[in-house]
Amino acid sequence: MTPSAEGLTKAARRAANSASKSLPMWVLVDVPPDLRYVFAMNDEPDSLILRMLCRMDAKLDRMVEDLGDLKTRVGNLETEVAHVHVQMTGLSVRIDRIEGRLDRIERRLDLVES
Repeated sequence: MTPSAEGLTKAARRAANSASKSLPMWVLVDVPPDLRYVFAMNDEPDSLILRMLCRMDAKLDRMVEDLGDLKTRVGNLETEVAHVHVQMTGLSVRIDRIEGRLDRIERRLDLVES
């Protein structure tokens, strides 16, 4: 049901004319209360596209949040690997010292073949 030109006020006609020059928008038509309704220019395509864009935006927001979480987790893993590396270096030094002590013990006890 489309309103007739007589049912539109000057303000509603100006809004409809300006809407046709800009992006599609919702316009409230000034008609008697029993016939009042809202119509849209390019109703279905904009609605469908808008719904799809909103879904894509929501998915993108989730992906950005997940990416932030992954960056945090990778940073934590890098920190843990660095700690393990430091611990392995410390163990290597201790093993070297123990090896030196064992060599001295073997020499004192004449357990080493010359």
